[in-house]
Amino acid sequence: MRELQISEPDSAAALKAYGVDLATKILDGSLGPEAGVRMLYQLCKKTNYEAPFTVWCELDDALDDIKAGSYPNCYEKATAENFGDIVKKEARKFIERVSS
Repeated sequence: MRELQISEPDSAAALKAYGVDLATKILDGSLGPEAGVRMLYQLCKKTNYEAPFTVWCELDDALDDIKAGSYPNCYEKATAENFGDIVKKEARKFIERVSS
């Protein structure tokens, strides 16, 4: 890209763009909620737990708790039954926050 004199996006912008792409895929159904949470959690770690990525850390922890049959302390409203809906709601909010 440098040879073509095209500037590369900074890493923060690239992570946000990738996060929006993943959240969009969750909403359109091409990425499942659980897989999407796991992938967005990895981005959260790469940003050193920066807002607005922290919700994916909370949802990842909640998913682990739900799968273990425990109470999801990090996202108390999450259950096995509503997890997908919560992830989609948070994906919409994430896109709005990052895009504004």
